[in-house]
Amino acid sequence: MSKLLLMLTDSYPYDKGEEFFEQEIPYLNESFDKVVVVPVRYRVGAEQTRTLPSSTESYLIPKSRVSHPYLVVLKWLPLIALERKRMVRYNFRRPITTAIDLRFAANVKELYSKIQGILREIRFSDYDEVVIYSYWCHTGAALGVHIRDIFLADHPRVKVVSRAHAYDVDEDDTPYRYIPARKYLLTYLDRVFPISNYAAAFLHRAMPEARNKIIVARLGVPGSKPIVRHQTSPFHIVSCSHMAPYKRVGLLLDSIAELQKRGEQVYWTHIGEFNEERLEAMRAKAEQLLEPGSYALIGHQSNESIVNLYEESDFSLFVNVSSGEGVPVTIMEAQSAGLPVLATDAGGTKEIVIDGVNGRIIPVSSSKETIAEEIQRLMNLSRDTFEEYSIAARQGWATRSQQSVQYQKMADFLSKDIWNSDATADL
Repeated sequence: MSKLLLMLTDSYPYDKGEEFFEQEIPYLNESFDKVVVVPVRYRVGAEQTRTLPSSTESYLIPKSRVSHPYLVVLKWLPLIALERKRMVRYNFRRPITTAIDLRFAANVKELYSKIQGILREIRFSDYDEVVIYSYWCHTGAALGVHIRDIFLADHPRVKVVSRAHAYDVDEDDTPYRYIPARKYLLTYLDRVFPISNYAAAFLHRAMPEARNKIIVARLGVPGSKPIVRHQTSPFHIVSCSHMAPYKRVGLLLDSIAELQKRGEQVYWTHIGEFNEERLEAMRAKAEQLLEPGSYALIGHQSNESIVNLYEESDFSLFVNVSSGEGVPVTIMEAQSAGLPVLATDAGGTKEIVIDGVNGRIIPVSSSKETIAEEIQRLMNLSRDTFEEYSIAARQGWATRSQQSVQYQKMADFLSKDIWNSDATADL
């Protein structure tokens, strides 16, 4: 049977973002006869920055001529009010949530009106099975439901699924502690794939009756050369993230400064950040607080460059002090390279960092002093124990985060098992 996958991303393969999806799409490409990628939240003037596999193509949805979001709401309000499958929940005690739902629903309607030209080009009738896969349980997922129920209403075999990560499941991650159209999505999606048990728990609480369609499907990263790490002198700490406030790179810098005040010989390398203003501000802070020549803030690097850096550098410990996470891909990459990890108990982090086995988990509320103390404890472990942490880090990656295992399971499910209503076990 011929199979088509319609992939709805935020921006991939245009501009920056969703770099980890680059590692998944080759497996999807091999499992479907054709893959079409359509981003739904790209900027005007977006340029393709990633090369697609041979059987995959991408399209950009034409931008709406109605630019103001409230005008978009007015345009679609009559249809939203009349629709049978309601995205909007009217809450007169908390009208802001109704406004969020209305804006979300109107945006989905506008996108659907603009994507139809692309849909006509795809020739769905040439394929026996169609799977619509949204990478985020948000705008793309609702758009996928519209495509199935309206444009492909006469096609006999269509499924709509979505991954779920962090901002799209955790209401505390949102400005008004509210996620739009959540019950709509959990009702009308055929499957939802949270990337962790942590993310799955939010969905279970939101709609217990949808439990059978919620299947944990983890992300994965490619393997680095296995290296058994040791305590270098100076002790070489590495971190990797952009520098948005919730990543708290400044707190980590303060912790490194605290270690140096205590007389510890440490060197810190930080990988990541597109924004030159943020990067330069952090470099200025490092120059003020850290010993000269004891740090390197090297900015954004490609996935390939990061793998090479881990293989070629004598790092000892990976540290992440973020206040919010899904399951950090950066930690998976570090563990693949045999790096023990010190991380805050944010999101699903402790599903891959096992305290006292392949690293240490500390509270999100930890101060710079606490973080410095935990790093010192790891520095002072016996050589044998530290090497055991390193070996366990690599083994944990192989068990829970290996790209070839995780993404092949996902591709197999979408191309085969999705049609089996009894397939409800986590991948």
